[in-house]
Amino acid sequence: MSNGSQIARVAALIGDPARATMLLALQRDGARTVGDLGRAAGIGKSTASVHLSKLTAAGLVDRSKEGRHLYHTLSGQQVHAALDALGALADPADGATDDLPETDQVTVQAAEETADLRYARVCYDYLAGDMGVAMLDGLLRRRALISRRGRVALTRAGAAHLAAVGLDISGIRSSRRATCTAGLDWSSRRPHLAGGLGAALWTRIQGMGWVASIAPNRAVRFTEDGEARFRRAFQIG
Repeated sequence: MSNGSQIARVAALIGDPARATMLLALQRDGARTVGDLGRAAGIGKSTASVHLSKLTAAGLVDRSKEGRHLYHTLSGQQVHAALDALGALADPADGATDDLPETDQVTVQAAEETADLRYARVCYDYLAGDMGVAMLDGLLRRRALISRRGRVALTRAGAAHLAAVGLDISGIRSSRRATCTAGLDWSSRRPHLAGGLGAALWTRIQGMGWVASIAPNRAVRFTEDGEARFRRAFQIG
């Protein structure tokens, strides 16, 4: 099967409104049952099960059993990144991005939650939103990373600096995961840092005690002191 045919097949799966809604629910909420996902998509449990079988067969969704319950999750980082990229292409005014609420459920609270998600959120296992974009910008400014033709790479000086602040650079580089990639952020439509380095930095940020809480919808709230330290560390104005 050609690459074009493969892309078309996956796009057709994601393009169904019910399946797209379930995928976005999994991205937002994590592991969910068939019933949960059916309710999110406004369809019956049996119909949801058929859709999930197709998504599982395509490698977009994983299943795991805990006790009597069967849970579904997104299959990995690539699916998260694909949904974020599609969200960046979609018009937020249509409620089509990954974290925006359904248009008939928009309330003041929902608007505040969306603003929180745009500011800072967890995307898979790295930081996204305005703060994630600003972090990448800061690393580029200090030449810890360089960007060439849309790709980011860790410099020798950057590796030394990040190792000095506690990151296991050799471990990140020896992983099968890409050391660093730039993922398109749906809210700002600019890149944030992903890959092994993005994940390691997010782990380090949490370990430093800079994060006050992570909401169920993945929105990140920094402590006042933590945000100040984060901004100094990544030269954010």
